[in-house]
Amino acid sequence: MGEKKLGFGFKVGYSIGYVGMSTLLYIMFFMFFMYFMTDIVGISPIFAGTVSLIAVLWDGISDPVVGYLSDKSKSKRGRRRPFMLTGSMIAAVSIVLLFTKVDFGSALQNAYYLVMAMVFWTALTMFDIPYNAFIAELTDSQSERTTIRSYIMFLAAAAVALVLGLLNTSIEYFTELTSLPEKGWQITVAIIAVFGFILASISWRVSRGREKAFESEIPTENPLVMIKDIFLTKPFKYLVSSSLLIGVINSMLIGMLIYYYTYYLQFDGNQISLMFSIAASAGVLWPVLIAFTCKRLNNDYRVYMITVAISGLSFLLFPIILGVKTMAGVLVFVIVAQLCSAISLWIFGFTFAYENAELDAFLTGKDRTGGFVAYVSFAIKLGTAVGMWVIGLVLEMSGYIPGAAEQPVEVLNSIRNLVSLYPFTLYIIVFILLLLYPLKQKQYNTLKDLIAKKESGQEYSIDLLDKKLVS
Repeated sequence: MGEKKLGFGFKVGYSIGYVGMSTLLYIMFFMFFMYFMTDIVGISPIFAGTVSLIAVLWDGISDPVVGYLSDKSKSKRGRRRPFMLTGSMIAAVSIVLLFTKVDFGSALQNAYYLVMAMVFWTALTMFDIPYNAFIAELTDSQSERTTIRSYIMFLAAAAVALVLGLLNTSIEYFTELTSLPEKGWQITVAIIAVFGFILASISWRVSRGREKAFESEIPTENPLVMIKDIFLTKPFKYLVSSSLLIGVINSMLIGMLIYYYTYYLQFDGNQISLMFSIAASAGVLWPVLIAFTCKRLNNDYRVYMITVAISGLSFLLFPIILGVKTMAGVLVFVIVAQLCSAISLWIFGFTFAYENAELDAFLTGKDRTGGFVAYVSFAIKLGTAVGMWVIGLVLEMSGYIPGAAEQPVEVLNSIRNLVSLYPFTLYIIVFILLLLYPLKQKQYNTLKDLIAKKESGQEYSIDLLDKKLVS
């Protein structure tokens, strides 16, 4: 396979599939599902958060299973692409059903949303895990992998800016047309789901014939054994732990924005749409800046640490120390905060997962890329679900009144803390975990040299690797 360069057209075509499924549908769930449940359906915040948590805990089962099945698949159509197509179809349908208001009575209604959430996350996993694992097969080049993930985040930010900019207008239009707020949401989500599926289909089409056969052993062990073996790769423990915590932070940011804008800052609908659109548009710049910085420094690990530090400090500086409440000030805060929690993680989390899979393959001779990708993905989603559950719990305990224009002071303080003190505290832990991460750039460069010597039949010494990586 080698240090293969990927063409511009292919990078764009492949990237938009992630935009359609793992960005737009993901954002709709984590940014608006809680609000839809509390303010449109009328379900309590704690139950809405619990639905998200249970669904993603279920996703913890499906993630490694899909990763394992796609690793060992011998389909003539490729081991990744059949999963991608099927998953994108089911995900598009299930998210529409998830944003559909039903009235079956309390127990059946709760069961409906729980089942739909589980179906949605299983389907998204069927697309997401094989898609991300596929990138490791396209090229061995770290810079090319980082570049394609930068393409993904650039296009994702552009798509999110477009969708969020039109979201409120669409909801209001269809609400007025049908005289039902829930129909406004349902039709808008259906349009986004169709758009997402079209993008995923383009990605599926352009990747045709790109999958390669591996000389590494295809895993045949029990998935539970594979899970245990994967976590014997020591750097992976730090990567998964930090990814989970950033997932929590990310949830507190994107899940609370609509509450933060609506109740704490008292912005109206047009202001909220403008805030979403400008912040997402500005997010287009971060992948470009990250890719440029990585190229200049030639050190992905160092760039990731810088983004973590900047993003973490923003949660303390803007809402607490400066106490910003103007649209301009809040926009700066959201744009800076998303540097790591909403963008950098999605670039480096998976890039580092590929590197851990390379280390594992070098030491064991087994290709388990799907498993490594699955657990980084699951860690992020689990963290995000935990964050949503915490949001529901805190809002419930502070006395949140769904749909009320005026909220108690305790609720307003809780909303502020959920986008400031809680994320900042978690970032301190993330920074420490990344400082302890053993597969830093120098060690990864050594690993690549050893892999090259092994593949070419030259003599090599595993002693060149840090003992923390091989013991």
